[in-house]
Amino acid sequence: GMPSFEMKGITTANGLCNGNVRGIVKDKTGYLWIATANGLSRYDGHFFTNFFHVPSDTASLGHNFIQGILADKAGNIWVLHVMGLSCYNARYSGFINYPIKQHYPH
Repeated sequence: GMPSFEMKGITTANGLCNGNVRGIVKDKTGYLWIATANGLSRYDGHFFTNFFHVPSDTASLGHNFIQGILADKAGNIWVLHVMGLSCYNARYSGFINYPIKQHYPH
């Protein structure tokens, strides 16, 4: 079944990627996703899996500075960050990135 959470105090000492938390959502399988100012942490009640932007990996998080997060009914995790949107697809265990088109004044 779903993991049950005994909230003990989740800190960087437990494995959270950054202490500046920007948002928390629970997905349909029961994971807690914690968006921070430096990366995204997934918590299963015991352990953290951390996701970061890796420049050489197009399926990584688009940027580490997260501004917002939500989970949709399909179980996807949508992350808003300074470079656009990243969607974590659980089936592929990777992100699809939708960059903001940058318009610079001429």
